[in-house]
Amino acid sequence: MHTTTSRPDAQHPQPINEVARVVIALPEDTSFYSGQRFIAVAFDASADGVTHEILGASRPTLPFLAGYEIFSKLCGDRAIRTVDGALRANGETITPERYLGLWRTAIGQPLTPPRFTERYGYAAYAVLGGQFDGLRGKRKSWSSSPFETFDDFEAAHRDRIEYLDDGRCFRIELDLRLTHAARDAFYLESFLSSTGQCEGSDTSIVLKSVDPSRTPSAKTPSAQSDLFTLIAEAA
Repeated sequence: MHTTTSRPDAQHPQPINEVARVVIALPEDTSFYSGQRFIAVAFDASADGVTHEILGASRPTLPFLAGYEIFSKLCGDRAIRTVDGALRANGETITPERYLGLWRTAIGQPLTPPRFTERYGYAAYAVLGGQFDGLRGKRKSWSSSPFETFDDFEAAHRDRIEYLDDGRCFRIELDLRLTHAARDAFYLESFLSSTGQCEGSDTSIVLKSVDPSRTPSAKTPSAQSDLFTLIAEAA
């Protein structure tokens, strides 16, 4: 008697195996909102390695989320998938309620951007870009912005800005471990939004493996040991 092993296909894809979930706490001065903002990251393991999903990454603005927005994103997608086992935690089936409880714990124990790097070996960057047309000379939309005009932002970050298309466009990556990086990303986005450039713009959060020689901290990260341990246990 022969037995067959089912393999994932278009109709029966391999379940998502979430092995870690991390909430990165952004500084209090990140935005004009009263509540703190976060970046929520789910790590998924498969035979091909580890991938990550940043909650809210599909929206046209930076996924700097309030706590309730994290749960809204989860309830609209990943938590629903646990119902039929399409998403599992550490290889095990899990109820939506227990799954949300794992995220509630993560929200209650957030990591700063530098601590996230030290523990998981990734640095989070805010990536934004746009066209200079309409931006130069543009005044701030929010009184809390540290930049009176876009030109002030450009002057403060000229060394980080990548000038493209013969100087007509730009792209910038802001290392969120640096002081005021999240704040400056937020207010740059407000300039882009005020000129109608958020839709279709190069706006995202990117996680990069850390090169210790480029980290702004003298302390060497711990090379993803915690994440790899979780993956090994889930395998």
